[in-house]
Amino acid sequence: MVSSVEGDRNEERERSEEERLIEVAEQIERLRRENVQLRAEVARLMSTFERVLKHVIEVHTTLLRVAEVMRVSSDDEQARQVAEGFRLLAQNLQKVLESEGVRFIDSVGRAFDPKLHEAVGYVETEEAEEGTVVAEIERGFTLNEVVLRPSKVLIARCPRKAPEPSAEVTS
Repeated sequence: MVSSVEGDRNEERERSEEERLIEVAEQIERLRRENVQLRAEVARLMSTFERVLKHVIEVHTTLLRVAEVMRVSSDDEQARQVAEGFRLLAQNLQKVLESEGVRFIDSVGRAFDPKLHEAVGYVETEEAEEGTVVAEIERGFTLNEVVLRPSKVLIARCPRKAPEPSAEVTS
């Protein structure tokens, strides 16, 4: 009878261990599903965050453009003060963007990089090496090394030489 009791205890221990293994396996599967759901949620949130940042960047750009147009097109002191207000708003907005990890792309004087720049034209010049960005039409931005908006730039190109007149051969 002792061996029968001992056998029952061993069997009970084995069932208990199997049940614990099954529970652990179920917990692992549940955690795996939760992980997949959390990753999807994080991806959605990041996508939304990037879209919102792009809109905020457009507002920043618009404020700077309005400030500049008002500054140069008006002799009125009040209009210049309003323009300065827009410029200060844009400056504050820029600080907020930078505090969230948004960085401006430095373009002028650097080699054209299609990952960072969008070429909108060329400037023939001997003052810059060919392929160098010589002017920035619209500033670009990155977030954690990801381009949110490329810089729109003008690129240096060597001046084309006028064709030399060919000497006509007379016979």
